[in-house]
Parts: sequence; structure tokens; C-alpha cells
Amino acid sequence: MFAAVVDSVVPRPGIDDAEAKRRHEFVERLSDNGTHGGLIAIAPHGGDIEPHTDAQADRVAERLAEYGVSTWLCKGFEPAGGGALRLFHITATNIHEGSFPALVSVIGRGFRYAVAFHGFRDEGILVGGGAPFRLRSEIARSIGNALSSSTIPVRIAGPGDVLGGDSPRNIVNQLTTSKRGGIHLEQSRSARTEHALHIADAVAEVFAARLRRPRRWWFLRELWDRLPDPAQWRMTARPGHAARSERSGAGVGAGGAVTWAGSVVRLSSSALTATKKLEPDIDRAAISGRRVGPAQANAPAATGSAMVL
Repeated sequence: MFAAVVDSVVPRPGIDDAEAKRRHEFVERLSDNGTHGGLIAIAPHGGDIEPHTDAQADRVAERLAEYGVSTWLCKGFEPAGGGALRLFHITATNIHEGSFPALVSVIGRGFRYAVAFHGFRDEGILVGGGAPFRLRSEIARSIGNALSSSTIPVRIAGPGDVLGGDSPRNIVNQLTTSKRGGIHLEQSRSARTEHALHIADAVAEVFAARLRRPRRWWFLRELWDRLPDPAQWRMTARPGHAARSERSGAGVGAGGAVTWAGSVVRLSSSALTATKKLEPDIDRAAISGRRVGPAQANAPAATGSAMVL
């Protein structure tokens, strides 16, 4: 028997990235002006955990610097022989501000939009999160267009996608005003290795079109985005359809063309007239998440299951 003290704070404080890399540590980084509420870009598994994701979040902030976009990153660095994923990966639904001091300062801000960059072992790119289908489809289309010369498939997560990121406990959803508006991007290793910044630039392009608008427009855009989308409203599966995953309702093929599997029931636009009169080009723009924390605010973060990414 022995005495022990358990510290629920996960990141190592007071060291820079170079020192963290040398010591194989896990660190937390926040860039925030204290007032911005438009967009936060996050990468909870940066460094050697899911390589290139932290660079993607930084890239979005760099491209949107005029708007003061915030970033929150975590980086874990591999010891000799590897193992950063096994040692430092904390599932997005298990991240709680009680274990991340920098996260505390932004968790209650209520960002209009939030985007999280992740990596997975599947092929292609999965666009998920609690954000409305319209925003997810716009993000997917923008990424598909950016990767038009590649063969990397892009698809939109459906309700059954295990890695779809739509859980109310997902940190990217927690960070948004609605608590159900985050964009959760899962990317294959090849997509991140070969096209990390192209993907980040495509994401930034979508949000740039929104952030440059006045706040009044943000509210109208969210109303529009939350309305049922005809392409999503009712679809029936076609087994073996090339553009549809077995769990998802929609896909974006190489080249950026959005394709839908199944039949679509058209939605009358009469209910949308008032909104479109206030903002005539609202149907050319696109959105964003939810939140539940552990029972105790200072509960230690739990680690998720590891897989090679």
C-alpha cells in the first residue's frame, strides 16, 4: 500500500514545443484574443498523435487572421519506438475543460462556428459533426474541389457513422453557441500527408464567406441551415452505390461533385420566402454544435481506444 496524488490536468505546463518533443510530452496551446466569437479551429490530437492536424488548425487561423479566429491545440510527441497515439489520444467525447487549463477560457464563449481536424485509418475524408447538413455539405464540396486532381474520396457523415462526430459530448460541438454546431473532420493519413494545407484552405474559404458578413446575417444563415435540406430529407439506400458509404447518406466523389444515393422528396420553398427576402443570396452560403461534461468538473480525462492512424 502506498499514498498517491492524482492530478486531473493532462498537459505538461511551462514548456515549449521543442522541449516537449525532446521530453516526449503532451502540451496544450491556445491562441485567442479573449473576445472573438466567430470561429475556433481545434486539433486535440496534434503533434505525433494524428500528424498534421495541428498545422491544419493553425493554417485556418492564419488564412482568417483578419477576423481574429481562435485556435486550441494539443500536441503529443512520440517516444523512441513510437506510441504517441496509444499514450496521448483522448477521445473527442472525453475531453473536458477540467483537465485542460487553456480550454477553460474558451469553453463557455459560445463560438458561432467550430471546426476540429482529426485523423483516422479509413480511406478518404469524412465530414461530420453536429453542424447542419447544409454546412457539412458545403465543407465537403469545398474540400472535394480543392482535391479535384486527386483520387481521395470525400463523404458526409450519416447518423450511423461511428466517427461522425455528432455526439453532444464531442468537444467541437461543445464549443459552439448552439452546443450542436461543430464541424468534425476525419482524414486518412495520405490525405493529411499529401494535402493537409489544401484541405485547411478549403475549410477556411467556406468560413471566410461567413465571417465577413455582419452578425445579423449569421442569425439568418443559421435559421436557413437548420431547415430540412431536400437532398438529406428522405433518401433510400442503394447497396453498392459508389458514392455512398454503408452508414452514410451522402458522398462527394473525387473532383468535388456532390452525389446523393437514393430518391429525394422535394421540399416546398414557400416557408423560406421571408428569410430569402432578407438575405437574397443566403442559399449560396453554408454552419455549425452540443455539450455534456463529466459529472464532476475536475474529473480526469479518459483515454479512448487506440488505432494506427
